[in-house]
Amino acid sequence: TVIQQGCSATDTVLVTYNTAPVVNLGNDTTLCEKITKMLNAFYDNATYRWQDESTGSDYLVKLPGLYYVTSSIGNCSSSDSINISYKPVPFFTLGNDVFLCTGQQLILNPTLNTNVDYLWQNASTQPSFTINTDGIYTLTASNECGSYTDSVKITTGICNLNLPNAF
Repeated sequence: TVIQQGCSATDTVLVTYNTAPVVNLGNDTTLCEKITKMLNAFYDNATYRWQDESTGSDYLVKLPGLYYVTSSIGNCSSSDSINISYKPVPFFTLGNDVFLCTGQQLILNPTLNTNVDYLWQNASTQPSFTINTDGIYTLTASNECGSYTDSVKITTGICNLNLPNAF
């Protein structure tokens, strides 16, 4: 109500408050290879727009990348993003079977990512293994995503024999 010089006027205004949708895709995360993750942005009566222009409330992650969504109700909106990376199962090769001359040695040193646990056939947990005798040498490398095993056969013998070429 406004009063001015003995005159008054009254009016009312209805104010409504629209709640913005809440979106929480979670913390950035690392998944093991071949694992999927379902992102969910559901909020009652909201609409959605993901980074690839899809419009569902859920989004299935199959590849590494930055995923984001904007959720809207009327003119109110909220957004969130999540970075998904992938960690592989260890993979390596110890190479082909090898013949070593007596007295020679071979160092097996497979190239692997960091944060891998090593387990050789003799229970050694070192990243490399020195060989100078016959045998089958096996390494299992593992991380939280799985493990991989490879073996190599080592044969030793006498090399460079000087034999007469005439009798």
